[in-house]
Amino acid sequence: MLPSIADNEWFFDTELLVLAERSGLRIHEVPVDWADDPDSRVHLAKTIAADLKGVWRLMRSPSGLDGHVGGLAMRRKRDETSEAARFASVGALSTLVYLALFLLLRLAVPAYAANLCALAVCSIGNLAAHHQITFSRVGPISRRALVVGACITLLTSISFTTGLLALARSIDPFSAIAEVAGLLVGNALAAFVRFAILRTVVYRTHLHVRSD
Repeated sequence: MLPSIADNEWFFDTELLVLAERSGLRIHEVPVDWADDPDSRVHLAKTIAADLKGVWRLMRSPSGLDGHVGGLAMRRKRDETSEAARFASVGALSTLVYLALFLLLRLAVPAYAANLCALAVCSIGNLAAHHQITFSRVGPISRRALVVGACITLLTSISFTTGLLALARSIDPFSAIAEVAGLLVGNALAAFVRFAILRTVVYRTHLHVRSD
């Protein structure tokens, strides 16, 4: 962002924030303790005049972006697309394992119990795979964040798959195909929610720091 800043004085930080917002980057506020210096050498009138000129300059340039900032925004979009593709790949493999485990357990226990057991096992592996593959570029996160993410994603998966499984059994209580279809739809819906939760809650701070 810095090569795109035209102002080299007091207005540079305002211009930086405006350019960041216009390029679609997230802006994170961090509280600080401010200690005012009564012996300041800042010329107030000159600084105000320069800031107003800077505001007028930005208003006359709606985009305010050059190739550097545009390239940054495009690179971030590519990273997000690649991240979604990795998530989908891990999810597809995890779904196959989940269904295979469900069908095996279904031979010995009721459908709902088989679903819970299969989800409990696969959710652990699924989260570990996403941590190592989908969000591998993010960096380390706290153990607490991982535990919270695991609990939230597991509860999400249980809610969707149990609901769709109940719907499938209400349509045909004796059809294994109906059960698998219900679980597939429920798992697919839960996957969208899991991705949103992982990206906006569990990995939110780290993604922000790395991308912005």
